[in-house]
Amino acid sequence: MGYLILLVIIILWFFLGRLLRQKYNLPKRMWGYKHERKGFAVLFYLIILACIFYAYNNPNANLFLLFPFIGTLVNVSFSLEQFLYKRTNRLYIVYLFDAVVWFVLGIAVNLIFG
Repeated sequence: MGYLILLVIIILWFFLGRLLRQKYNLPKRMWGYKHERKGFAVLFYLIILACIFYAYNNPNANLFLLFPFIGTLVNVSFSLEQFLYKRTNRLYIVYLFDAVVWFVLGIAVNLIFG
């Protein structure tokens, strides 16, 4: 049953993302991300380093349960950066939508497998 819920969340993410891009005429995000300011690049790498150190300090930690929240933090930082420095292309809406989906996915994973 838990896998079915996760599958439904992923399918909804795909179709709602397409609907959001079509309705608001949003651009697709690129596979690689180039930071606009060095401060946000430092923030991104600090988030990644904090997660790596968390795994080393807590060897019994289940990173499967932590990974969606890492995705949420990264997408929120990308969305904030796009909102502050490139508001005209409205790509921040896509990153904010992805952050919400990662957060919902993280809650579902923690409820099902935690």
